[in-house]
Amino acid sequence: MIAMNPVGPTSDRPRQGSLSDDDIVDFVSPTQAADAASSSDAPTLSAGPRFVRVPASRTTALAFVVEQVLIALIGGSLLTGLAGLGVMLALDEDAIVLPASWAQLDSFARKLLPFALLSGMALPLPWMLARVARGLLTAGDVRRFCATPGGAVPIEEQRKSRESVRDILTTTGYVTAVTGGVLLVCCLGVTLTALGDEDMLGIGLVASAISGVLLYVGVRLVRHPIPIGNPEDNVPGGDLSTITRAEEATERTIEAQLAARVSEPPKTLPGRWPWLDASARLAWRLGGVATALALVILMGATLLRKPCQGCDERYFGQEVESLLGAGLLVASICTIAAVVLLTLAPLGDVVSQLGTERLVRRQADLPGVGALRPSDSAAEQLLRLPSPLKSLGIILGMWAAAFGWFWLSASLEAAEGHPPFAGGGWMWALLVCLGLLTASAVILRVALRESEATAHVVRATWPVVDPPPPDPTTATDDPATSTGATTPGDAMTTDDVPDSGPPASR
Repeated sequence: MIAMNPVGPTSDRPRQGSLSDDDIVDFVSPTQAADAASSSDAPTLSAGPRFVRVPASRTTALAFVVEQVLIALIGGSLLTGLAGLGVMLALDEDAIVLPASWAQLDSFARKLLPFALLSGMALPLPWMLARVARGLLTAGDVRRFCATPGGAVPIEEQRKSRESVRDILTTTGYVTAVTGGVLLVCCLGVTLTALGDEDMLGIGLVASAISGVLLYVGVRLVRHPIPIGNPEDNVPGGDLSTITRAEEATERTIEAQLAARVSEPPKTLPGRWPWLDASARLAWRLGGVATALALVILMGATLLRKPCQGCDERYFGQEVESLLGAGLLVASICTIAAVVLLTLAPLGDVVSQLGTERLVRRQADLPGVGALRPSDSAAEQLLRLPSPLKSLGIILGMWAAAFGWFWLSASLEAAEGHPPFAGGGWMWALLVCLGLLTASAVILRVALRESEATAHVVRATWPVVDPPPPDPTTATDDPATSTGATTPGDAMTTDDVPDSGPPASR
């Protein structure tokens, strides 16, 4: 058996066979665990020919975190820009009635809109570069790992990292070439029509030169793709037959574990704390109801007050006005409740999922744990579905983008003396932005480590076929067709581990 440390397995810690039923009941029944503990027919695959995820260097992990943070900033910037666009349109159409001192709030929206949207469109380029860098670094990690003979074969996703980078650059080359060619034709046309205007002629020539450079770069990427090297470089000792041996060993282990099952496992993994799962589900439902109720009340109150764009505002008797005031109060309470509930719900999911993953890692030390092999759909929850902790990190990054563009726009408004921003200090928004950005990076890094540790246990304890099935919905418990999901779409990485230790996997 194996025992886990924060970054991978060790073999110097005794097996923990004394876990109580309370530690097991959330994953499998106590009867199932007791029967499995006395079984010797369910081997695991923590050594010998097997598929593993190569531990990544610190540089590779850093590239992955940067890539994910950029994704968060892109999403946050675009959503912030759309929110600014909605505010600007609402102000232009007088759908929102503001105090006289806030009459220039539309100026704030007009600043926020271009900052956010243009940055959201500019950030995909550095994101793509970070993705390419991560792929090349992963390929380097794999080749260093395979420089010595052994039975642990990197998973297909990692063995083809450099090939994936080549495909990304080739696709980018086609897009860049087409874009540069179209722009070059347009710019040359503008230049020819402006032969008598020196200013326009100069602009047209500069634009034509830039378009020509884009066309050249695109053609260069298409005609000269990066070399992907020899397949032998991506297997231990350059022996391609090791892949076949790893496949055979994996299939034999899976068949033995399926035969040793004492009952059909659950299709989904219950949470470590059932009460927390139930609370999170209730928070999601109540948050959705509160959101819908607030929208209905606000729309109804708006239509009663001003039924059409050209209509004058209408006022009613004291009783109706009192009801409208009470309705708006209820809508405000529902809005606050929705924000709180829809914030707590995903946090509950994160905590519950982390508890489930850690419970699974503890159960990997049980005697006869191979007989507790989960269903393929349950294994996919651990190996293929997005990590809740990673999702939390991306959400924090999106909020960081929102606060950053709010700070910039509010500071410019304050410098111009526009109310309600004039006279106030907005440095707090920048500090919140930087704090959220830092928290996002830290959480994403922790998510990589947590996901890596869980993935190693699952691959070593309940091995799965590599490559994974093309669609998670096609996975079944039949080893002849598909024995489980393997890696998620994103390359999960971790810190370097000592060379003497077994490789981590996902």
